[in-house]
Amino acid sequence: MYALPCSDNLTDVPEINHADRVASRNRGGRMAPSRSMLRASYAELHRLAADLVRQRRSGRAIDPRTLVNEAARHTLGASGLQDLADPDGYLAFLANALHGMLDELVEECIAQHCEAPLVWLNLPGVAGGADLVGLLAALRRLEQRSGRHAQIAVLRMFGGLSDAEIAAELAISETRARVGWSRVRDWMIITCSAPRR
Repeated sequence: MYALPCSDNLTDVPEINHADRVASRNRGGRMAPSRSMLRASYAELHRLAADLVRQRRSGRAIDPRTLVNEAARHTLGASGLQDLADPDGYLAFLANALHGMLDELVEECIAQHCEAPLVWLNLPGVAGGADLVGLLAALRRLEQRSGRHAQIAVLRMFGGLSDAEIAAELAISETRARVGWSRVRDWMIITCSAPRR
């Protein structure tokens, strides 16, 4: 999984020079995302998240996975890459980034407007979805109980990763990922499901 830009400036991610990128494209090869590509993805995702929170009373229901996929598609299209060597790591990076961004944006919105944004989310496994503020509060409580379960929740609900992909990202067995998601889903249904207003 890649580090977020604000944490260590992506110094662990190499830049890929233009000649190597063109050669890989011509061979149909798969490359890992470069530092600049991750920064561009982060910026695009932040723009989408800010738009979502700004339209706080639009009445639309949004699937967070849509924002992640839209940012990925936009950045991949701009980079000219057809495919990535580590697509699951890239989606995990975006899922974690989106979770952090939404947390910060909601806090800013509450501080500026003295009210929470009413954004409704469609979530996998949570019938009826949940409001954004309720979901973020539930994830904070889950993080206090079990960091691994909170990470499983973020990767599934924000990134759309499968059990196998989550297992690979977190270095756990697929069975542990599946059981973990089942517990997380049940807990989320109890904690943040509510009738839509």
